[in-house]
Amino acid sequence: HGLSGPIPPELGTLASLEELDLAFNELTGPIPSEFGDLERVEIINLFQNTLSGDIPPELGSLHRLEVLVISQNGLTGSIPPEFGNLTSLQQLYLNHNSLTGSIPPELGNLASLERLYAQFNGFTGPIPPELGNLANLTRLILYFAGLSGSIPPELGRLANLELLYLSVNDLSGPIPPELGSLANLEGLYLLGNNLTGPIPPELGNLPKLKRVELWNNDLSGPIPPELGGLNELERLLLAGNDLTGPIPPELGNLENLMRLDLSSNALTGSIPPQLGGLSKLEWLYLDHNALTGSIPPELGSLTSLAQLYLGRNALTGSIPPELGSIESMVELRLYGNGLTGSIPPELGSLANLDVLYVQSNELSDPIPDSLLALTPTVFSFGDNAGLCAPDTEAFQAWIAQIEHVSGVYCSGRPVTNASPDLRDTTEITVPPLVSPNRHPIGRYGIDPHDEIDIVAPPSVGADRKSSPTRGNLS
Repeated sequence: HGLSGPIPPELGTLASLEELDLAFNELTGPIPSEFGDLERVEIINLFQNTLSGDIPPELGSLHRLEVLVISQNGLTGSIPPEFGNLTSLQQLYLNHNSLTGSIPPELGNLASLERLYAQFNGFTGPIPPELGNLANLTRLILYFAGLSGSIPPELGRLANLELLYLSVNDLSGPIPPELGSLANLEGLYLLGNNLTGPIPPELGNLPKLKRVELWNNDLSGPIPPELGGLNELERLLLAGNDLTGPIPPELGNLENLMRLDLSSNALTGSIPPQLGGLSKLEWLYLDHNALTGSIPPELGSLTSLAQLYLGRNALTGSIPPELGSIESMVELRLYGNGLTGSIPPELGSLANLDVLYVQSNELSDPIPDSLLALTPTVFSFGDNAGLCAPDTEAFQAWIAQIEHVSGVYCSGRPVTNASPDLRDTTEITVPPLVSPNRHPIGRYGIDPHDEIDIVAPPSVGADRKSSPTRGNLS
């Protein structure tokens, strides 16, 4: 609202003040310790300023305080253990600062706390097991926070928890099976850590679970078939682990699933044809495993599918013509397998296809004329057993308008506008996001839809209309 300069400590003399909202300004300097004298205050909102310095421990004496928002500033130092005295506190937002030190176990005394946001800080040490005492907690958001150690099994006592977000820390050890007791959990985000051991089958007991993101850890063992019982599940992202064994056919029961990423593991066996029943599926990433057998023609029933990644496996057989029925297909990546036969003419019906990778297989025969109807920006078809582009004017004109293309004409002449980066297509099309520890965290990074803290909480007046104010507080 245009206010700048320091916060006057004299505001601490407003004995009857119940709400202090100074969000969305350019206020500087420390939070006045005098705020600890605001005996009647219930809401303090200092969201998105440029405040600095330590958090005053005097705030721990505000026994009526229900909401404290000091996120998106430049605050330093540690969380005062005196915050454990805030018996009325329901929402605590500390995220997007430069806080350090450990998370005080005293926060486990906040019996009324419903939301704890402390992501994007520089904490050290473990997650306090005392947080398992927060019986009313619905959201625990601690990603990109610098935390280490194991996930406390005590978190399994948080009966009202809806969202557990511990991603991109340096957490190690197993996923506690006790998390399978979180009956209200909707989102489980543990990606980008150093977690080891198996995926607990107990996670299949969570009836409200919509998102499971465990990618880029060191998890091992099989994918539990119990996950196929998660009827509300929309995302199952397990890429970049050391998972082994077959893909459970039970995953074909996930009727609400939209994104399935099992890439970059050590999965074996064939692709279950049951996956063709996932009518809402938009992403299917099975690349960089050791899958064998043929591509199930049942995948042609995935009418919502936009991206199909099957590259770098050991698949054999022909490309199913049924894939040409997926009108929503944008990216089809089949490279680095042992596929044989020709490209099905039916692929020419994929009007939205933008990326087609079929190189490094055993495909043969000329590219069918039906593909001339497509307008891809990327087409790589080299390193096959005889797959080639006909030497016709139509094909030459078509190939000339493709931005990145690699392969040969049927005369043996190389495609002249071949792009060097298509020689060995193992690339990730979106640059990986790198976490503070050792992990690049995937082909799609942190989903912006999961940035659940971009705006101030509506309960503290984010929707209130007011005219801008200019000048200093005085």
